[in-house]
Amino acid sequence: MRAPILASTLLLMAAPGCTDKPTPPQKLATRGVDQPTADPRPPAPPVEIANHKPVNGRCARTLCVAGPGALTDDANRDLGEMCRRSRGVVRHCEDQPCHSVWSLESWEQGLDALIDSLDHNRDGKVDALDEACQISVAGWSRGGMIAAEALPKALREDPRVSEDRAIIDHLVAIVPWAPEREHVEVGDNVRKAWIYRHTLAPAGDCSRAFAGGPWLSPAPICGPETTCWDYDFSLEPELAFLSRRGARSGAEIGHCIITALFDIIGLDNMIHGQEALAEQLPHYSNGEHGGRVHEPPPAPDEP
Repeated sequence: MRAPILASTLLLMAAPGCTDKPTPPQKLATRGVDQPTADPRPPAPPVEIANHKPVNGRCARTLCVAGPGALTDDANRDLGEMCRRSRGVVRHCEDQPCHSVWSLESWEQGLDALIDSLDHNRDGKVDALDEACQISVAGWSRGGMIAAEALPKALREDPRVSEDRAIIDHLVAIVPWAPEREHVEVGDNVRKAWIYRHTLAPAGDCSRAFAGGPWLSPAPICGPETTCWDYDFSLEPELAFLSRRGARSGAEIGHCIITALFDIIGLDNMIHGQEALAEQLPHYSNGEHGGRVHEPPPAPDEP
């Protein structure tokens, strides 16, 4: 099987540019009266770091971002089930039971909690004086875009985190969706990225009924520091996949039910940093077959 190809050359296709927003006028404080400073962020929810088992003796952290809808919706619950079983998952516990995914509105609070958990010596910084941790992130739909782009950028630009600790080892982006975008530009501080998507929507895809549907994922662009695996379920419509909700063929795997497939696939990526077995995966988007070869266990020694 051919190794995945780095997509650094595609960076030339990305349209650069940003828009500077004007700074709104500030209300002047009344002379002689102390003005309270309002924190623009809502109060942080109670947080726990669950499943502390290290990976190859190394500390690990996992942060997951949900897609549209409630955290109790099927797709977000399936994503949460995968993340719950990952290592060092950052969970928020304002409700019970705790949630292993963060909503689209609260992912920055999740990142704050992740950074705080990496500051082992409690000096307000994450640097060489702290134990190094493997960081994995995952997201579905809109959350997949955040996990691939906004979250790595925010981690890299956070003044509390040194450059060598602002590295995301493993990214899993499941049908990342942004209708206004032509590409998913994976953060250059991501080392390995697995992108799962479809370039054709199946006939029964729930997203056909959504505004702007069907919802298809833009192609990923990865820089020279990132190895990308870009899978397309549309290329194998007859292949059956096992999931938490039963067996599904490639022709039925749409935007809403895709997260049910990732109990095993996603954990191979996030915990071990490797592809899942070939029979569990579709082809790469260029048509080549993906996945690791399933090697049978060695035969017992002859008597």
